Amino acid sequence: ARHSLPKVSYATAMDWFIAVCFAFVFSALIEFAAV
Repeated sequence: ARHSLPKVSYATAMDWFIAVCFAFVFSALIEFAAV
């Protein structure tokens, strides 16, 4: 989906949003595994 986006500043913001989502899901899985 990255190649369909124009190369402007909000592409990096989208990358940060996706990174935060992955980090949140990963931390939730770690917390679930730790319990």
